[in-house]
Amino acid sequence: MSNEAPRDSSAFEPFFRATYAKMLDRLKRRRRDLSHPDAEEVVQDAYRRTWARWEEIRDPEAFLWDQVKKASVDRWRKQQTILETPCDTAEKFAAVPAPVADQPEQWVDVNHVRELMGQLSEQDQKVLNMEACGTPADERAEALGVAPGTARVQLYRARKKLSGLVTQDEEKQQ
Repeated sequence: MSNEAPRDSSAFEPFFRATYAKMLDRLKRRRRDLSHPDAEEVVQDAYRRTWARWEEIRDPEAFLWDQVKKASVDRWRKQQTILETPCDTAEKFAAVPAPVADQPEQWVDVNHVRELMGQLSEQDQKVLNMEACGTPADERAEALGVAPGTARVQLYRARKKLSGLVTQDEEKQQ
């Protein structure tokens, strides 16, 4: 740590301008798995954390790099989190309407729906699992690391794929 005196808030903007590109480049070399927007988000979060403690920091560049590393790990952990599903996704998507008088009763084999879901990509399965468990759209987007609109599109596409698999399977059985 440097023995520099604490700085005032007017020194933050020049510090930001002088170090932003360097920190972003350093992070992207360290974490090649991050897209450019994700790396920018991590670095911006580190600057936010640094700003919050700006006046008490002795060595701002070292503190900032430490915050970049911590924010990067936080983001990685968030992306690695796989929601434990206390509900049965297959049951949710195998739901059938209530019986109607004078019509044959409809039923769906839940195990068969599980098999069909197994044919979907891991991302599609994750999206459907979160939907089945009632995860709100904004939380789903955050867990997937995408914008809320993108999360809705992913859900729509995953449902469409599952529906297509069900239709293909029904056609094979006929």
